[in-house]
Amino acid sequence: MQASTPLLFILAIVLIGLTAFVVWARQIHSLRNRAWSNLGVAGLERGLSILLKRGDDGGYVVFTEVATKRFIQFRKYIFDSGEVGLEMHFPRSPWSEPYYSEVQNLLRRQELAFERAPLPSDPTVEVLRIDFARDVGAAYNWQHQYLSRCSDHRLCASAWRR
Repeated sequence: MQASTPLLFILAIVLIGLTAFVVWARQIHSLRNRAWSNLGVAGLERGLSILLKRGDDGGYVVFTEVATKRFIQFRKYIFDSGEVGLEMHFPRSPWSEPYYSEVQNLLRRQELAFERAPLPSDPTVEVLRIDFARDVGAAYNWQHQYLSRCSDHRLCASAWRR
């Protein structure tokens, strides 16, 4: 009986350690991949601020409008020099074709510099790339203007950190 007591104690320690590891791993996973529903327009700026402050290089957040399924994706970059910023890529693909020229016109009206970059990834043929640098306010204003043209402002957001 006394020989089995240390074995039971060791087994209990191993089970506690394994349980703690599983709980820790699930928390890390949930911090890296998040989804929020019904943000409203007010949640846009907060989502961008969180990405800029906490996200890693290449981390991104996708805002999807519930009614139309239109989405906007922002990506965080960190250069070797330490420069940090946000950029948006708007794809030219079958779902976005009706909005593509409207998006370009909106960017021109707001005097935001953008570039058209080819993207050989069927069905997307190119993207509009807008670099907002650290200006969360400009990124928010742009996406608010873009989304305000729709009737339903209920948004979902998904964020991934690398």
